[in-house]
Amino acid sequence: MLGVVAGSLAFIVVALCIGLFYFMAATTCEERIRNQVLDLATLASTVVDAEEHHQLQNADLQGSPQHLQALKPLVAIHKKIPEVHYIYTMVYNGDRQFFVLDTAQNPIIAQRKDTEPSSVMSEYFPENPYEALAKTQLVDGQPYIFPEIYEDSYGRFISAVAPLMDDNGRLEGFLGVDYRVSVYENEIAQIRNMAIFALMVGAFGSILLGMLSSNQRAQSLIQVQERIRAENEMRAAKERAESALDTKQELLTIAAHDLKNPLAAIIGVADMMAIYLRDVPPRYLPEGTRNLFFKIPKYANNMLRIIEDVLKAETAERIGIQLADKPFSVTEAANEVVEFNRFASKKKKITIHYVCERAFYMIGDRDRMMEALDNLVSNAVKYSPPNSRVDVALGCDLARTMLRFSVTDEGPGLNEKDQQRLFQKFQKLSAKPTAGESSSGLGLSIVKHVVEAHGGQVFCESEKGFGATFIIEMPIVEARSLYEEYNENETPAEVPVSHLSSQRIAAFHKR
Repeated sequence: MLGVVAGSLAFIVVALCIGLFYFMAATTCEERIRNQVLDLATLASTVVDAEEHHQLQNADLQGSPQHLQALKPLVAIHKKIPEVHYIYTMVYNGDRQFFVLDTAQNPIIAQRKDTEPSSVMSEYFPENPYEALAKTQLVDGQPYIFPEIYEDSYGRFISAVAPLMDDNGRLEGFLGVDYRVSVYENEIAQIRNMAIFALMVGAFGSILLGMLSSNQRAQSLIQVQERIRAENEMRAAKERAESALDTKQELLTIAAHDLKNPLAAIIGVADMMAIYLRDVPPRYLPEGTRNLFFKIPKYANNMLRIIEDVLKAETAERIGIQLADKPFSVTEAANEVVEFNRFASKKKKITIHYVCERAFYMIGDRDRMMEALDNLVSNAVKYSPPNSRVDVALGCDLARTMLRFSVTDEGPGLNEKDQQRLFQKFQKLSAKPTAGESSSGLGLSIVKHVVEAHGGQVFCESEKGFGATFIIEMPIVEARSLYEEYNENETPAEVPVSHLSSQRIAAFHKR
């Protein structure tokens, strides 16, 4: 009797554990796939050129070079992820929806038996009851994944949409992704089969435990085996999630690679210009203009390094940014950043007003810090209207322990939703560049990583319609007078450690 009771209790415990594990694994699997589809829709929407997409809204352009060029990046994503059934874009005309791009318009993808391409500007009649809710969220600039599986004559799909905004920040349409639900069902079937197998093993173990209830060692071995099996399943679920992140990194690599060739061409042309300009007399070419030509290769190479930083963005979040550990003048770095951005500001008739209190020094990576400062100044110029003003200030607190670099513009400002997503990657905010400049949505996230790696912080003060002020605060090791004579080759390496507070040292070594 005791054996039956013990075996029954053991079987109930095992069944509950397996049932709970099955529920958790199935929930995790569904959530992972749904997040993957939502991330894929968001990422794919970033490769759609808004202006080019707007021009394609003409049925006569189907099959044109312009149409095929716009379709190319979406087709590349579709081919790399075979579980995708459709990637498409639509535009709104009142309550009506019209197709523009559809990866099934590609001849190779169109050959699939379960695929039927849509024509440019053909009307779509939605049947999903969640369409209105989706549009409400898209208007706010947020992606949306439908809570229920969509089914038609071609199969069953998990569907997600991401907003497509026009130049004024208004919703023009959306990008949709249909993901084959068979992938999710196959994984659930595997989990279910494993749960059934585990339940059978548990039943056998319970019978054995009831027969050998007096044998405590046998009971312990079964418990250990069950625990190991559960840990292995959780580890496998984690590896599948990491695989989804690797797919996103691969897409970033493709986009960054396409930027390298134009930059290499710029460097080559600039080097040839430098050779010819060396022999041009000063009366025909002022020295200041000559120096600007000679700086082109330097800044183009800086752009190449920034591209490499984009490729490493995901890795940086997990293992941290690798920085140099040398003293350098923040004042000189800020001066160079401001002067470099004056050329772009003059084109838009924007005045950069720069104020610096002292010659500040800190320990870290000069190139990385210039990259962060340049992001803030160039963003201020990019989002400011013509004939406006950008204020740049470099100062410190009264104790001269914390440096404060601020950039204030007269742009459109940021609302509360924008500020909540400001320093995240691939964020499309309501503010738009005032002269058609491009924006990758990565600049401010890089600033945050660099500043925090130096023991500092970055934040924004803004109100919609009244411009924005971005502020960086970081620990410094020395502040000198700007008018004090000193050797230009001297560095603050000789500053005694006793001059640095323990708080400043801890802030720096925290990274």
